[in-house]
Amino acid sequence: MLVDIYCDKFLQKHVKFNDGLNVILGGSKANNSIGKSTLLLIIDFCFGGDAYCSKKDNDIRKNIGDHIIYFTFKFNNTLYKFARDTSTPNIVMKCGDNKEVIEEMKIDIFNNFLNDMYFPGNSFSFRTMVSRFMRIAGKENIHEDKPLKGFNSDSDNNGINVLEELFGFYKQLKELKDKLKSLKEESKTRKAAKKFNIISSQINSKKDYVQALNEREMLIEEKEEIFKEGNVRHFDGDAAFSKEAIELKIQLENLLKNQSRLNYRKKKLEKSLVKSDTIDEAELNELSIFFPEANIKQLSEINKFHQDIITIVTNEITTELELIDSELKLLENQIKPVEDELKKFNIPNYISPDVMKAASQKEAEIISSTSSIQQYEKDLEIKNSIKETRNNLAEQELSSIEEINNSINAEMEAISDEINITRRYSPRLTIKSNDKYLFETPNDTGTGSKYKNVIVFDLSVLKLSSLPVLIHDSMVFKNIGDDPVKNIFKQYVMENKQVFIAIDKIEDYHSDEIVDMLKSKTVIELDDGKELFGRSWGNIKQ
Repeated sequence: MLVDIYCDKFLQKHVKFNDGLNVILGGSKANNSIGKSTLLLIIDFCFGGDAYCSKKDNDIRKNIGDHIIYFTFKFNNTLYKFARDTSTPNIVMKCGDNKEVIEEMKIDIFNNFLNDMYFPGNSFSFRTMVSRFMRIAGKENIHEDKPLKGFNSDSDNNGINVLEELFGFYKQLKELKDKLKSLKEESKTRKAAKKFNIISSQINSKKDYVQALNEREMLIEEKEEIFKEGNVRHFDGDAAFSKEAIELKIQLENLLKNQSRLNYRKKKLEKSLVKSDTIDEAELNELSIFFPEANIKQLSEINKFHQDIITIVTNEITTELELIDSELKLLENQIKPVEDELKKFNIPNYISPDVMKAASQKEAEIISSTSSIQQYEKDLEIKNSIKETRNNLAEQELSSIEEINNSINAEMEAISDEINITRRYSPRLTIKSNDKYLFETPNDTGTGSKYKNVIVFDLSVLKLSSLPVLIHDSMVFKNIGDDPVKNIFKQYVMENKQVFIAIDKIEDYHSDEIVDMLKSKTVIELDDGKELFGRSWGNIKQ
């Protein structure tokens, strides 16, 4: 609960609050511009609202200047002290006992704190839950025919969702609502993907679907025929005809061809390494005995030249053989992992790459056809899921809406009977769907009745639901008859949750009981000379 507010700009600097009803009491002349609505906006400000200082032409800041509002909440017997500066309304300061700032937080974090305290596990923001029930002049949330509007452009759907949350039904429905939203988004995304050819969209009807199934069967038969023509028997390893398997098979064949080529070259080179006999000097001298006219010196030079050539060629062949051995070793290291990898695909050695290529091309067509079929089946699955989820949601929501309708209408009838002197029609809430509701009173469209009915609606929601706080400005009472208003005050007094109202001219109700009751619940009295900020800047200075 909100415990108190302090501002050094106030005339009464400290305002304390209670459980139940808290009255901001105006004077007997119902003077304007004394601060009743302003204090209610400040209370809304303490509850995380922004209307107090949202206007650019804010009269208060223009005349008072920026100021700090200190305030205290109490939860589970623990006090939490905070402050907000009108110059930085998006920041909330956590304070110590002497108003010293302990830490700063963004307004969203503060509102999350209030949400955790008031609505543990809530599906919506704190302001979404309470703001529409804080009916203060300037907040644009007093709509006599649409009491669930939080602001002028608010939708019926938002108000109904909040009502479902307040009555504990939204969490039961949220899972279905999230599922329906997700399915719709998935369907929308898939349509966009088809438009840009990201996914196949060849099948658009049941007739196309049946035709695609038949065509896929034909492709499977054609692939089997390729197996037969390639003498591939008893082999059903489709994975072997994947792109990866074919690439590995081709890679292995190329490696083996290179290996065979290098081995052939190696054998030829090894045969070229012929051992040659060397002619030494003694043999040349013996030759001169038989051929005295032979030029031994020239023969010796030729013999040396021949030996040099043999040495050079031998060295070159040896070098090339070393390179071949190196390449063969490298190939051997490359072949083994490819063979090991191919074993995983269980590919028989007798299957040629040509058969694999042909089967692979056919398999690609089968995969493409299967993909189109699966995309159509997925679309059909999503469509059926959307329909089923929507029906389940409608069924559960109808049950929830009916229970909310019945409980609120019964409570409004009971409160109306307490408020009205004579038996009158009570307001009726009719939630037609999750997107539309009506709020009306049969045979009664008077202005006073409409404002009274908003109060009756708010009190019913406050009594029946988890709504923790209610604010009603003095304007909601203006057109209501004296007797009903007096009985409305009695309803406020019976409430244990915090209710903040602004009222004036209470003497006009001619009831000591009502005057005493309201004064006993008054937290501050405002009047000429006792304005909230000590003066009214609307008066012209004499």
